[in-house]
Amino acid sequence: MKTFLILIFLAITTFLNAQDPITVTVTGTCYLMSNQYTYNGLLNGKNDYIYYYSDSTGDFEFRISFDGVKWVCYADDLITETAFYNNNVPVGLLPPNTGWIADICDGTLEISGGTLNLNDYYVNVFNIYPNPAHNFFVIDSDIPINKITIYNSLGKIIKRIDDATVKNTFDVSSLKSGIYFLKIYFNNNIITKRIIKK
Repeated sequence: MKTFLILIFLAITTFLNAQDPITVTVTGTCYLMSNQYTYNGLLNGKNDYIYYYSDSTGDFEFRISFDGVKWVCYADDLITETAFYNNNVPVGLLPPNTGWIADICDGTLEISGGTLNLNDYYVNVFNIYPNPAHNFFVIDSDIPINKITIYNSLGKIIKRIDDATVKNTFDVSSLKSGIYFLKIYFNNNIITKRIIKK
């Protein structure tokens, strides 16, 4: 039973964190950077995308990443030597599709594809702390919340608040240690967050 629950948890976590690849089209001298870039984790709080290229001159990795101020397209680990950059920083974790400025390269860069789910788009809107929680945790929100439900790992509702506000405190001292999931209802949307009870 324990193995089954771990597999369910891994499947849910993988689903929530999965990112679709993006397609990068580059014209001009950096045309070799054109290809499909796959999700490579987070860098400076935004998605990092990578594409590996090999030819007779060597192996290269091309990246689309967030350097903390702007989105950049660069080769290998030279994040400060950008082929293209974009000052447009969307709320979500996907890079902007247009507005890329040639830096080292000439030509143009365009991005298509990628799917931004609600959990990514609202990643900085809902602040849940402390996590892990011992006796309580708080959900702070930048936008109004309609309702919050807490589920255990088997999908059973543990707690429910129908009149949620922008700041909600939950007493979890009576809950067993483990992983719980929060469903936050807002603006006709629902996102799922995870909380760990120590």
